[in-house]
Amino acid sequence: IVGGDGHTTIHNRNIVDVHAEALAVAAAISVTNQGGAGSTTFNPFSLDARNSAQATAIGTEGCDEEDDIANASTVNVTADAMAISVDVSAALNGVALAMTSGEATAQATGMAGSEGGQSLRNTGTLDVDADAEAWTVAVSATQNGVAAVADALWDGGTLADATATGIDGHGGADIISQDGTLTADADAEAYSNGVSFSMEGFAAAMMTSTAIADSTGIQGGLGGDTILNTGSIHAGTRVDAWTLNIAAVADGAAITANDVWDSGTEAIATAVGVDGGDGNDTIINTGTITVGPHSGDDDNMAEAYANGVSFALNGFAGSVMSSTATAVSTGIAGGAGKDTICNDNLIDVDATSDAWNLSVSGNYQGVAIAADAVWDGGTTAEATAVGIDGGEDADLIQNSGTI
Repeated sequence: IVGGDGHTTIHNRNIVDVHAEALAVAAAISVTNQGGAGSTTFNPFSLDARNSAQATAIGTEGCDEEDDIANASTVNVTADAMAISVDVSAALNGVALAMTSGEATAQATGMAGSEGGQSLRNTGTLDVDADAEAWTVAVSATQNGVAAVADALWDGGTLADATATGIDGHGGADIISQDGTLTADADAEAYSNGVSFSMEGFAAAMMTSTAIADSTGIQGGLGGDTILNTGSIHAGTRVDAWTLNIAAVADGAAITANDVWDSGTEAIATAVGVDGGDGNDTIINTGTITVGPHSGDDDNMAEAYANGVSFALNGFAGSVMSSTATAVSTGIAGGAGKDTICNDNLIDVDATSDAWNLSVSGNYQGVAIAADAVWDGGTTAEATAVGIDGGEDADLIQNSGTI
């Protein structure tokens, strides 16, 4: 439901189901007897030219001026985006190069205001879910010469990005009241797989993946907002980033790597129950706020897996991989400005992350090296949980509940 120009009043008293779905599939195959074979599903000279799927879903939305938006029933909003990219390159003699990358972006919002001061009220049920999934597979092979696979590892490689927001005030001094049940879940999964083989010569697999998920129960946005929660809010995220690189050569050199100079395979999960945003906000909670993993899921918020295997029968084998998983959960965030925050009930905050790295290199005769990004901390898992964060400036925070 979208309002028009001018002052808009939207009162929903019935069930609203909104589902946006996007699927992008790209495949490229190149084969040659002698010389060079190259396949690609994206433009390597443009960072924004991945095979891309984008899905955006909004339950109710105001327009340009002060709006009055209320929900007294059930609003279900789901955005699903999936991108699949496959590249295969083969050359009997010469160069076989497969370059691929995919990007899936999903954005889901239950209720959204506009730039003016809004009145947003929920006394019903808001269920918001954003799911983004990106898969890439690249295979190259040559009998004599160079075989290599890669994705946009200089820019995060295969990318999945999901954002779920229950109520978004946008700009202006908003009045947001939440007396119902609000659930905002974001799920992002990115999988990047590369295999290269050369009988004699050079084989390299250089792929990486990045998964990002952000969920927010109530987002005040710009301006001095008044936010009251007397109901229940859940903000949850789940992020999986997976990279598998395999390179093999009989005689020569085999190398596997991801973007070890930039955190490697990366999973980033952020969840906030109530975020006041910029401005002098007043936030009062007499209900319940739970922040952490995806609803009904006991898994970690963020998981990153980097796997590299290289083998040379005779010559050199090297594998350098790394991964980073970051999870940040906040019950109430004041943001910039002089905020007043009062909690008189329950704020339950959980943050969990796992990072895994497997680097294997083998050699029958020659040199084999396996390493992590030891110069920058190597494989890293970080988890941060905060009950109330006043943010910048001088804030007044009062807690008589349970955190």
